[in-house]
Amino acid sequence: MSSLYLDHFGLCKPPFQITPDLDFFFSGGRRGDILSALLHVAAHDEGIITLVAEVGSGKTLLARLMISRLGAEVCAVYLANPCFSRDEIIAAIARDLGLTGLSESMEGKLATLQQELLRRHASLKFLPQKTDFPL
Repeated sequence: MSSLYLDHFGLCKPPFQITPDLDFFFSGGRRGDILSALLHVAAHDEGIITLVAEVGSGKTLLARLMISRLGAEVCAVYLANPCFSRDEIIAAIARDLGLTGLSESMEGKLATLQQELLRRHASLKFLPQKTDFPL
């Protein structure tokens, strides 16, 4: 991207990269309202939200922005791949939670995961989840 383009729009860096850049969040088009709703649900343990939108509309950016604003006291599990198998989802969640030495059986893995989630819930560490499902 040429410096003329950046200078013309008053930008320090190119705005349209492959990886979403939190510095370029545009709160218009109800994105700000959606971010506020996501933060409210995560902060008040009010359930699960499913965010569905067209490809390229900013779902990943919203999720990353939400995670960055929640703070270190909240452990977020980010599942970026909607095509994960059941076993891959369990493994990704366990990895993000720092769980090691999981049982070989699915029943054992789920029991360990459930115990960890209950332990975190009891200590007020909630786990928002974001999954990016294409339409």
